[in-house]
Amino acid sequence: MNKFEHNPPTETEIRELAHHLWHERGCPQGSPEVDWFAALFQLEANATLRRAQGRRERGDAEPLSAHPSWRSGRQAQDSNDDLAISLQ
Repeated sequence: MNKFEHNPPTETEIRELAHHLWHERGCPQGSPEVDWFAALFQLEANATLRRAQGRRERGDAEPLSAHPSWRSGRQAQDSNDDLAISLQ
């Protein structure tokens, strides 16, 4: 990923979305961090989806099976399958 591909959300973007989310929750008192972190998560998730869509449109998307966490999860599943077979 090049250094310009991911720009973290600005404080203004987070604040505006958090305020909107707070209104949607009925403006409760005493829990501003709930809306702040929900806004941050939503903005980051949207940015991740846009980056993935851009890579897919450019044709340079990496297949899921190439991702290390997928491989380690698959290896763990294979290991569990082997264990289940040996216990039968």
